[in-house]
Amino acid sequence: MEIKTLGADQISTALALAERCRSGGQAETAESICTDILEVDPDNTRAIELLLWARVDLLGEGRHGGVERAQEALALVKSDFDRRYLEGVICERQARFLIGKRGRHSSRVAYDWFRHAMDAFEEASRIEPGRPEASLRWNACLRSIERDRHCAPAIDEDEDHGIE
Repeated sequence: MEIKTLGADQISTALALAERCRSGGQAETAESICTDILEVDPDNTRAIELLLWARVDLLGEGRHGGVERAQEALALVKSDFDRRYLEGVICERQARFLIGKRGRHSSRVAYDWFRHAMDAFEEASRIEPGRPEASLRWNACLRSIERDRHCAPAIDEDEDHGIE
């Protein structure tokens, strides 16, 4: 079997379908559609954005290699603000997945992911201080850390935290 190729004249229809799939909780299908669009139009900003958000959505499922796949899409983002902001979103989503696992160790690892997210949001805020998104996400991370008593730095700082 072979992948069917999308025609250049079908991109707008495919983008609309990808948006519907993502908003309907079908992130994997949205990801596939965006991949097809980018095969035809590698610089399609909307497809890159949707691909990244679909992969961020999939982080909630805890699939192996999910962070790396999201980071692959992040590498396609052109804007410095968006790249740093979305890097933070990826780290935040991974932290929230780990918090959901409800283990003391996973909460400590989540803390590191939250801190990486907050660093990325801080940098995004420096790049474009007039945009509130990064500060709002930074606040959400801090509130999550404050609510979970197990979400704290590891006692042994040499402990492998799972973030490269």
